[in-house]
Amino acid sequence: MPQITAKEAFDYIMLKCHPYSNFNYLVDVFFFGREANFHGGCGDYRTAHEKVFSLMFPDLQSQVPFGTGKGGYKKYRAKRYIADFYDPDRKIIYEIDGTNHKREIEQLKDKIRDYFFYHELGIRTIRLTNKDIENLLMKRLPQLEEKGVLADAIGPASESQRSA
Repeated sequence: MPQITAKEAFDYIMLKCHPYSNFNYLVDVFFFGREANFHGGCGDYRTAHEKVFSLMFPDLQSQVPFGTGKGGYKKYRAKRYIADFYDPDRKIIYEIDGTNHKREIEQLKDKIRDYFFYHELGIRTIRLTNKDIENLLMKRLPQLEEKGVLADAIGPASESQRSA
C-alpha cells in the first residue's frame, strides 16, 4: 500500500466524515432506512468533527441522554440534555462545539447545561471546538505516519478515493 502523508489522511478523513458527503448519505439510507436531514446535536446524525472525535475515542459513550428530573424543566428550561460523548468512569462529558456555540445565547445555554451536569450529577464538561478536534487529529496522524501504518489506519482506500 502506498504511503500517505498526515495531511492527506486528515483531508481524507474530514471528507469521509462530512455530514453532507455521499458516503454518509448512503450509509444513512442503506443501514438506517432514512434520509439525513439533520446534522449534529442528537440521534445518528453527526457533524464531521463529532464523527472524527468518535473515531479517535471509540470507547466513549455517545449521544447519551440525561433527564433533568422533577422540576427540571422549570429550573433548566429542558426536560433532558443529550451529551455528545460521555466517559462514565471519569464522569466527564465531552461536548463538540461548532460555530453556532460562538453566539452569546448559545454560550448562555451551554453554561446552564454545564451547571446542571456538575451541580446536579457531579459530571464535569469539557468543551472542544471544531478547531480543537482538527488539532487533536493532526497530532495523532503524524504518529501513525512515523510508524508507517497511516494508510492502514484510515482503511483500504485507493489513491483515487482519497483524492475524491
